Formats: sequence, C-alpha cells, structure tokens
Amino acid sequence: MGKTATSIIFSVTWDVLKYFLGINAPLGCFGGSVWSCVDLVTNLIAAKRVLQMGRILGRSTAHFELSRSCSTPKRRAEQILRAA
Repeated sequence: MGKTATSIIFSVTWDVLKYFLGINAPLGCFGGSVWSCVDLVTNLIAAKRVLQMGRILGRSTAHFELSRSCSTPKRRAEQILRAA
C-alpha cells in the first residue's frame, strides 16, 4: 500500500527505459552480478557485429557501383572494336 497508480507507472516505465538503454547490465556488472557481465559482453559483441555488417554492406555497394560504371565503357569499347 502507499503507492499510487502514477508512481507505479513511472517506476515500471523507468525500469523498461533502463533495460532498453542498456543501463541495467553495466550497473549489475559493477554490482557483482556475473550474469549481468555476461549480458554486457554479449550486447557489445552484437553491437560490433551490426556495425561490421554496415561496413560490409557499404563496401559491397561500392564494389557493385564500380563494376556497373566499368561495364558501360567496356561495352562502348567493344562496339568501337567491332565497327573497326
């Protein structure tokens, strides 16, 4: 007792926000929880992989655009050689 509906809603909202921002894992890890440390490390590995995938996709897009830009002059050169 002694809690209002508003205070309960704010408490739950704050807990969910901390979870989504990833604050719970570092706080738990520094507090001595092994599972929070494991959660923190796995979250960092996942974030690294997402960033790595972004770089890979960017590189593959650049290579695709490069190959497309090279194909037009190649076709033009082939047409000139056929005409000669």
